[in-house]
Parts: sequence; C-alpha cells; structure tokens
Amino acid sequence: MGTRTKYLQQYFKHVDIDAKRIDATLPGCNSQTECSGSADPLAFKNPNGRMVVIIKVTSTPQTFTLSGLNPGTYGSSYTNGSASTQWDVEQSEVIVSSNGVGSFTIPSFGSGVLTVYQKTSSGDPKVDPPTPTPTAGPINRPTSTLTPTPTLKPGDANGDNKVDGVDYVVWLNNYNTSNSGPSNGDFNNDNKVDGVDYVVWLNHYGT
Repeated sequence: MGTRTKYLQQYFKHVDIDAKRIDATLPGCNSQTECSGSADPLAFKNPNGRMVVIIKVTSTPQTFTLSGLNPGTYGSSYTNGSASTQWDVEQSEVIVSSNGVGSFTIPSFGSGVLTVYQKTSSGDPKVDPPTPTPTAGPINRPTSTLTPTPTLKPGDANGDNKVDGVDYVVWLNNYNTSNSGPSNGDFNNDNKVDGVDYVVWLNHYGT
C-alpha cells in the first residue's frame, strides 16, 4: 500500500460520508485550510455529533492543543512519511472536559498526518438541532430547466455510470486543487478536491 494511500486512510477512516466540515485554524493559518506554518488542519462533525480533526504535519514531533472540542473521550492515530513508515498508529485516549481543550502529539518521524477523533460524548447532543425555516412551504426543491441534467452516481467522475479505478485516477490527478465538479474529482461539490471526495469514491466503489 502506497504512502499516499496510507495518508488518505487517516482522512477517511473516522469521517462519515455525511459529515459536515467545520472551521479549523492554527497559528500561522490564513484561512480554514491554508497555512504558512508546518501544520494544515481540517475538522468535521459526523452525523452523530462527534468530532474529527485531521492535521497534516510537515515536520515532527509536534504537540497540538485543540480547543472547541465536544466534551468526551478522544482517540488519536498517526501516519508518518519516514524511511520506515508507520501508519495508523493508535495512541492513548484523551479525556476532554467541559472546557473543550485537549492536547495531542505526533512523534518525531518526519512529515505525517495526525487524526483526532471523538469516541464517546459527555451528554452533548448527538445531532445538530434542525434549522428553522422562515416559510411553511417546501424548500430546496429542484427547479425545472429547459435541458434536464443527468444524475451522476456519487464518485463517478467520467460519467460512465459506474464507480471504478478510472474515477479514482481522476480524483488523484486533481487532489489538493480548487477544481470543482465531479468530473474533476470534487464529488461533494465544495469546490476543492480533498480527502472527503476520496471517501465519497470509496463508499461507492464497485457500484
């Protein structure tokens, strides 16, 4: 299994297909995902309300103190890119109290990816409350168009109505770019090609 694939496992292993991306910043970051320092964070909330934080690290060791976490028990694992690559190495659990702060470390083995994932919660709601709508009528209904647009399978980049290795190659060639649309590997249409799109492809592979 290639090192890049091992890194990607750190992204998709604990992120559900319907997870919501949430803000994640570190010192030296200009925005949610673009950092000038040696760490690049992503954060998600799964449908059950549990949080996942993924940090790409260009130099190790590093210890990260994360704030804004849901109270509960968190696990963490890492993959590194040293000559003797270690991947998906589980670390000791961390208990996050009501202050929402926890510290997590990736050891000294060169660049790598650290994944922090919530295992249990401490009384927090497991799903986000429904958002009130200002009207009583139906919302977000598709509007009719002059030319119907065929519906692509999730993860089908080339429109051949199957999800296979060809679609993976499309995603891989566009990985970490701002290209948009399924034809460029952006399977969740968020105008970037990243690990979340790989999860979409993986969960529909072979369909």
